[in-house]
Amino acid sequence: MFKPDSTLSQAVVKSPELKTFIQENKESLQNGQIVNGSTSFSSTKNLSLALGNADIYNAYIDSDGNFRAFVIDTYDFNKNDPRWTVEWAYNVQENGLITNFYTVNTILIPREQLYEFIFN
Repeated sequence: MFKPDSTLSQAVVKSPELKTFIQENKESLQNGQIVNGSTSFSSTKNLSLALGNADIYNAYIDSDGNFRAFVIDTYDFNKNDPRWTVEWAYNVQENGLITNFYTVNTILIPREQLYEFIFN
C-alpha cells in the first residue's frame, strides 16, 4: 500500500491519465458521487512499467473539497502476450514459482490543485 506522499502515488497525481479521468467525471464528482474506472498509465516509462493498466476505485471529492481515490493494480501475467518477457513470466506464474499480488496507491489531490485539474 502506497501512501499519498509516495513517489508512485505522486506520479499518478501528476499524470495526464488521472487528469483526464477527473475531467471526464467532473460532473459526477462535483455532485458528490463516487466514481470507479480504469485507465492505462502510459505517459511515462515509470508509470507504464509500475502500473500499466490499473483501476481507479472509490474516487470522490471529500467534504473539504479534496479529491480522494485508490489506484489498484494487480501483478499477474497474461497468457499469449506478444512480449516474450511477459509470456515467460506467465509460464513461471502458472508453474507456481511466483505469487501474484496487487498494489494500492492512495491518491489525494488538495482542493486548490483539484480546481486546476477540473478547469484547466
